[in-house]
Parts: sequence; structure tokens; C-alpha cells
Amino acid sequence: MATVQGFLYSYINLFKANNKKGAELSKDSNTSLEIIDGAVDSSSSAQDGLAGEDSSLMLKLKFLNYKIRTFLIRDGLSTLFKEDGPSEYQVYYLRHMENWGTSARKQKELSKLLDQWAVHITGKCGNKPLSSSAYLDEAEPFLEQYANQDLVGAAGVLVQAENLRDGEDDLQPERGTAPCSPTTSLDAVSKTEGLIVFFPGIPGCAKSVLCKEILEMPGGLGDNRPLHCMTGDLIGGRYWQKVADKRKEEPFRITLANKNAPNEEVWRQIEDICRTTKAAAAPVIPDSEGTDTNPFSLEALAVFMFRVLQRVNHDGHLDEALWNAGYVLLKFYNLYEGKSRSEFESDLYERFGFLVKTPLLKPDRSPLPGDVKSILDEGLSLFIDGRKP
Repeated sequence: MATVQGFLYSYINLFKANNKKGAELSKDSNTSLEIIDGAVDSSSSAQDGLAGEDSSLMLKLKFLNYKIRTFLIRDGLSTLFKEDGPSEYQVYYLRHMENWGTSARKQKELSKLLDQWAVHITGKCGNKPLSSSAYLDEAEPFLEQYANQDLVGAAGVLVQAENLRDGEDDLQPERGTAPCSPTTSLDAVSKTEGLIVFFPGIPGCAKSVLCKEILEMPGGLGDNRPLHCMTGDLIGGRYWQKVADKRKEEPFRITLANKNAPNEEVWRQIEDICRTTKAAAAPVIPDSEGTDTNPFSLEALAVFMFRVLQRVNHDGHLDEALWNAGYVLLKFYNLYEGKSRSEFESDLYERFGFLVKTPLLKPDRSPLPGDVKSILDEGLSLFIDGRKP
């Protein structure tokens, strides 16, 4: 399984505020996502799944309003790199803003940003289109410069970042339309209500690492609400009922639900908890291309298996010592069968209004080794055959 290491992406420090530069964007939009996964080098702390802060694979995501980042920047790439790309791109983003009901003043402000993004990225990439899976590697440095008023446009006019600060509140998505790949900030959740952070994932998706880092961060998620973690492996049966009971004791608290939440039955329970305890809920999912019938790719499954098989003395006993650990992973993977990635994300967003995506795989990775793919394919086939009557 050591061949899987090349796929692993950095994973730590979710929702960490960037104190130096984040305030340039917005008081409530400065959350960062800096995640490290320690399994990049199995010789260093493989047991706890953490790598050092100096990892060269660090990814920094500032949470600019997801409607701008997702719809106008990422989803506009295919239009921008056409033959008449810049002019078609302008039509593209203006159409979106019209559909959202964005005011004329704020359309003008956003147009400055997007026009300079178009000049910047087409000048840098030339005729080679930028991959949507790698766009953040280019977009984030651009937006950081923009936020710090260091970016000079093609006409030599300094972009005024403060013109954008008030330009996001009136960007309303079209009714009945869910973002195809939303990534949003928990700062958007009201500080006067509770919050449930939960994980529609698979064992090995690093939820425990993430919860641990959040709990250890000074100031927690950046407000005064009490923060606690409920770990499924330690609590046992009737987990979600116990979450509801705890939340009723202190409704304004932030609950880190450290347990896999893999299906609609669980999601409905979380919706009920939100209604009865006046809370919002934010699903956190590993980013993955998925397949036509599963929101997670075989590469993602290989990474999750690798992480599980590196565990020692796991609280839930799902570690290297469990003889059928691989079977357990296949069982979880199959729980998602029948939903494409877009259906999976849309369902979560429509239910909860938030969706946080964490990086998992390097965009420039090598293909999944053929032997690993064959083993996973065979395992899934045997699992499915074994369930037939």
C-alpha cells in the first residue's frame, strides 16, 4: 500500500483565521482552510496521521463568497479559454449576476475583479486551459494580492479591495438552484444559534484529526460559543440521540460530530436535531471526483484504506489489527453507491445550506497503480456478490 502515498494531500487546521491578511476581505469572511495529512511520509508520525506545519503540500483557502469563487471563477474557466474567451466570459459572469439580482454598483465592482482575473490567468496560461481541479493554485494568490491592494490591472489602475467588501451580501442564487461544487465558510452561520459540524465520509477521511485540531486551536472557531466534540467510537449506540440530548442542554454550543454520517437516514436525524435545538449544520466532505455512481473515487478509497491500515490502537478498533478492516471500508464505500458526486453535493447543500470541502488528492498526482485498482475492483465485486440473495 506504500504506492498510495503519492496521492495524499495535506490535511490540518480547518477554519483557522488568517490574522494578517484575512481582514482585508471581510470581517466575516476571513476563515482559512490549511490542511495537512501526515501520511505523505510514512516514516514521520504515520500513526497519528499528522505532518509538520512546514509541509510543502500546504494549501491555503480563503473563503471568498462561494458564489463568486465557484460560479464566476471556477465554473467560468471553460468559457474564458475559448476563442473569444474574455468577451464570452464577461457575458457569462454578467448573466449570473443578473440572475442573482446583484445591484448595478456591485456588478461594476465585481466586474473589475473578474476582468483582471481574466487578464491575469489567460496571460499566464496562454492557450493552455487551467484545470478546474487546480484553479485554486492560481486563484488564491491572485485573490490574496487583490485583497491587499497589490494587484495592478492591465490599465495600470490599482484595484480597491474595499469596494468588494459590501458586494457579496446581495448575491442571491437562483431559486431552486444548488451550487454544483460549493465550498463555504462557517463564519456565515449566525453566532446566535448552535452549530453542528458533521462528516458524510468514510473511515480514514481524517475527521478525528480535524476535530482534534479545531479543539486545540486557541479561540476555537473564532467566537465565544462553547465548543465540544462527541466521538462516536467512544459514545456507542444511539449516537445521534445523545447528540440531540447534549444540544438541548446548551443549544448555542458548537458540536463537532466526530462520526461518519453516510446516508439520508442520518442526514434526516441531523435535520431534526437542527430544528429542535435551533442549530445550523455544516457537512464537511473530502473533495473527490467521484464516479458515475459514487461520490468518492477509487483513488479516494485507496487513500482512506491506507490511512486506516496505518492506525494503531484505534478507539473503534478499526486499525491494522482488525483482520477485515478492508471489508469494513468497502461496506462504507458501498453505502454511498447510487449517487454521483454532483447529486451527493447538491443533496447536502439543499438540506443544510452549507458545504465545506477539504482537499484530499494532489491535482498533479500519478495515476492509481494498476495493481491497487485491480484489488479494489475485485474487492467491490466480491462485496456486491456476497450481498446477493
